Amino acid sequence: MNNDDENIKNNYNKEHKVESIIKAWKVLRDPESKKVYDDELKAMRLKHEIYNADIDLDDMEYNEEMKLYSISCRCSGNYIITEQDLEKGANITGCTNCSLKIHILYEVNDE
Repeated sequence: MNNDDENIKNNYNKEHKVESIIKAWKVLRDPESKKVYDDELKAMRLKHEIYNADIDLDDMEYNEEMKLYSISCRCSGNYIITEQDLEKGANITGCTNCSLKIHILYEVNDE
Protein backbone atom coordinates (compact mmCIF):
# COMPACT_ATOMS: atom_id res chain seq x y z
CA MET A 1 0.00 0.00 0.00
CA ASN A 2 1.41 3.38 -0.92
CA ASN A 3 1.22 6.60 1.08
CA ASP A 4 -1.73 7.99 -0.91
CA ASP A 5 -3.84 4.89 -0.21
CA GLU A 6 -2.89 5.00 3.45
CA ASN A 7 -3.81 8.70 3.71
CA ILE A 8 -7.19 8.09 2.07
CA LYS A 9 -7.90 5.23 4.46
CA ASN A 10 -6.86 7.29 7.51
CA ASN A 11 -8.98 10.26 6.40
CA TYR A 12 -11.99 8.00 5.86
CA ASN A 13 -11.56 6.50 9.35
CA LYS A 14 -11.30 9.98 10.91
CA GLU A 15 -14.38 11.24 9.04
CA HIS A 16 -16.33 8.13 10.03
CA LYS A 17 -15.39 8.61 13.70
CA VAL A 18 -16.42 12.28 13.60
CA GLU A 19 -19.75 11.40 11.98
CA SER A 20 -20.37 8.74 14.65
CA ILE A 21 -19.61 11.20 17.44
CA ILE A 22 -21.93 13.84 15.96
CA LYS A 23 -24.72 11.26 15.55
CA ALA A 24 -24.26 10.08 19.16
CA TRP A 25 -24.31 13.66 20.45
CA LYS A 26 -27.58 14.40 18.62
CA VAL A 27 -29.22 11.37 20.25
CA LEU A 28 -27.82 11.88 23.74
CA ARG A 29 -28.39 15.64 24.06
CA ASP A 30 -32.16 15.32 23.57
CA PRO A 31 -33.86 13.84 26.68
CA GLU A 32 -36.55 12.02 24.68
CA SER A 33 -34.21 10.41 22.15
CA LYS A 34 -31.76 9.56 24.96
CA LYS A 35 -34.55 7.76 26.85
CA VAL A 36 -35.50 5.79 23.73
CA TYR A 37 -31.83 4.90 23.20
CA ASP A 38 -31.38 3.86 26.85
CA ASP A 39 -34.53 1.70 26.75
CA GLU A 40 -33.44 -0.01 23.52
CA LEU A 41 -29.95 -0.61 24.91
CA LYS A 42 -31.33 -2.07 28.13
CA ALA A 43 -33.68 -4.38 26.21
CA MET A 44 -30.85 -5.55 23.97
CA ARG A 45 -28.59 -6.26 26.94
CA LEU A 46 -31.34 -8.18 28.73
CA LYS A 47 -31.89 -10.38 25.67
CA HIS A 48 -28.20 -11.26 25.51
CA GLU A 49 -27.53 -11.41 29.24
CA ILE A 50 -25.54 -14.33 30.64
CA TYR A 51 -26.84 -15.77 33.89
CA ASN A 52 -25.80 -18.64 36.11
CA ALA A 53 -29.17 -20.12 37.14
CA ASP A 54 -32.88 -20.25 36.42
CA ILE A 55 -34.91 -19.47 39.55
CA ASP A 56 -38.68 -19.86 39.80
CA LEU A 57 -40.37 -16.74 41.16
CA ASP A 58 -42.30 -18.98 43.57
CA ASP A 59 -38.97 -19.95 45.18
CA MET A 60 -38.15 -16.33 45.99
CA GLU A 61 -39.18 -14.54 49.18
CA TYR A 62 -41.76 -11.78 48.70
CA ASN A 63 -41.69 -8.56 50.72
CA GLU A 64 -45.20 -7.13 50.49
CA GLU A 65 -44.29 -3.80 52.09
CA MET A 66 -41.50 -3.10 49.59
CA LYS A 67 -43.17 -4.98 46.72
CA LEU A 68 -40.07 -6.96 45.82
CA TYR A 69 -38.82 -10.51 45.56
CA SER A 70 -35.45 -11.71 46.85
CA ILE A 71 -33.36 -14.84 47.23
CA SER A 72 -29.90 -15.39 48.72
CA CYS A 73 -26.82 -15.80 46.57
CA ARG A 74 -24.09 -18.30 47.41
CA CYS A 75 -21.77 -15.36 48.22
CA SER A 76 -24.18 -14.24 51.00
CA GLY A 77 -25.49 -11.37 48.88
CA ASN A 78 -29.03 -11.20 47.53
CA TYR A 79 -30.80 -11.21 44.21
CA ILE A 80 -33.59 -8.63 44.31
CA ILE A 81 -36.24 -7.72 41.74
CA THR A 82 -39.24 -5.44 42.16
CA GLU A 83 -42.81 -6.06 41.06
CA GLN A 84 -42.46 -3.03 38.80
CA ASP A 85 -39.41 -4.54 37.06
CA LEU A 86 -41.29 -7.81 36.51
CA GLU A 87 -44.30 -5.95 35.11
CA LYS A 88 -41.97 -4.25 32.62
CA GLY A 89 -40.73 -7.66 31.47
CA ALA A 90 -37.41 -7.75 33.28
CA ASN A 91 -36.44 -11.28 34.22
CA ILE A 92 -32.72 -11.08 34.97
CA THR A 93 -31.22 -9.56 38.09
CA GLY A 94 -27.75 -9.39 39.57
CA CYS A 95 -26.47 -10.17 43.04
CA THR A 96 -25.98 -7.25 45.41
CA ASN A 97 -22.46 -8.48 46.32
CA CYS A 98 -20.96 -10.33 43.36
CA SER A 99 -21.20 -10.43 39.57
CA LEU A 100 -23.54 -13.44 39.34
CA LYS A 101 -26.97 -13.04 37.76
CA ILE A 102 -30.11 -15.16 37.74
CA HIS A 103 -32.90 -15.64 35.25
CA ILE A 104 -36.29 -15.46 36.97
CA LEU A 105 -38.99 -17.76 35.65
CA TYR A 106 -42.57 -16.50 35.94
CA GLU A 107 -45.84 -16.17 34.05
CA VAL A 108 -47.62 -12.87 33.60
CA ASN A 109 -51.22 -12.75 34.84
CA ASP A 110 -53.45 -10.47 32.76
CA GLU A 111 -55.72 -9.50 35.66
